[in-house]
Amino acid sequence: MTINAKKFITLGNKFKNVQLVNLSEGEEKVPVFAIIYQKNGLPGKPSISLMEANRIWDLEDSRPNGYMIAASFELKNGNAATVLVHESWLGENKLKNHESDWEKKLLA
Repeated sequence: MTINAKKFITLGNKFKNVQLVNLSEGEEKVPVFAIIYQKNGLPGKPSISLMEANRIWDLEDSRPNGYMIAASFELKNGNAATVLVHESWLGENKLKNHESDWEKKLLA
């Protein structure tokens, strides 16, 4: 089941070092969202936000049920983004048609 906007905000508040972005604006449900995180930490160590992003990616930790990783992008200033989509959205849409739109939104 796709998470609703309220649960999405609650999920975002759970993590302090990543930014969650709703890529399906204007909808009551959130079938597509991105995690923006800093890739690099101190020399030889992963960044804190990368570790938080890993928790969201992890099926057994904080990833909402039914969501899968659809795309990843390099952003500015050492940041990166991963897009997660709900399986029901994936059944109705083609990734190829949306990846460039997501990248443009995230780079803006």
